[in-house]
Amino acid sequence: MSTFKATRIVRSGSKKTAVDVAMRTSHEPLTAKQKAELRGYVSRSVRLVRAVLFVAIVALLTVCLRSIHSSFAPKQGLASNPLLWIVPALAFAAWFYIRWQRWTGGGRGTVDIRNDLARGEVAIHHVQVLDAIEIEEVEDEGPSYFILTSEKEILYFNGQWLDREKRRGFPWQSFNILEAPVSKTFFGLKKTGEHFRPSYTRKALDWDTLKKFHAFKGRYHLLDLDFESLKCNPVQPKPSANLAKS
Repeated sequence: MSTFKATRIVRSGSKKTAVDVAMRTSHEPLTAKQKAELRGYVSRSVRLVRAVLFVAIVALLTVCLRSIHSSFAPKQGLASNPLLWIVPALAFAAWFYIRWQRWTGGGRGTVDIRNDLARGEVAIHHVQVLDAIEIEEVEDEGPSYFILTSEKEILYFNGQWLDREKRRGFPWQSFNILEAPVSKTFFGLKKTGEHFRPSYTRKALDWDTLKKFHAFKGRYHLLDLDFESLKCNPVQPKPSANLAKS
């Protein structure tokens, strides 16, 4: 059994401090299904489809901007300058490219996935639950939970993908998180214990808190918060959050 080291961002006011956190981790060979999933992300056909989709979206917006300019701009004067639609189109293309790279992982993500395939292993993070807080679901955002582990770390799980796990009894007394070691491609959760009934159900998190938790990136997150404060609204950081662990 090895120890998985992750970097957690401790938020104290406007400052950020990197802190090491530990999770018990073992490794096993990738299954055929996991290999197929990783290969799918870096296959030529998938990359080609992504490229075509990107070009199509940018081209569609460009055509719309040009059409609007041609229809409403006067034929003479500064307002007739084609730069009035070209510049916004280029600005959108640049912004969309940056966002696209984040969504798809970009070149770095491709390299990481290929390294995972070469390594041929899946990381299995073992979680033993001490306590759990369920968060009220808002509209179709999916279930959300704060999990306090035996290492006294707080894991935040959220998203529509948790609907299936909740029907299976999540959270459990113990479970495993399966992911690729390098790219962090998430393969799922594996139940290893019975259902764990959350000790508390709190109100839904506000938008600013969700952004602080990076709730829209990834399936789970390590948080540096006081667990009991999560039963309040708003949540509070740990009193010693500005002190790095040794």
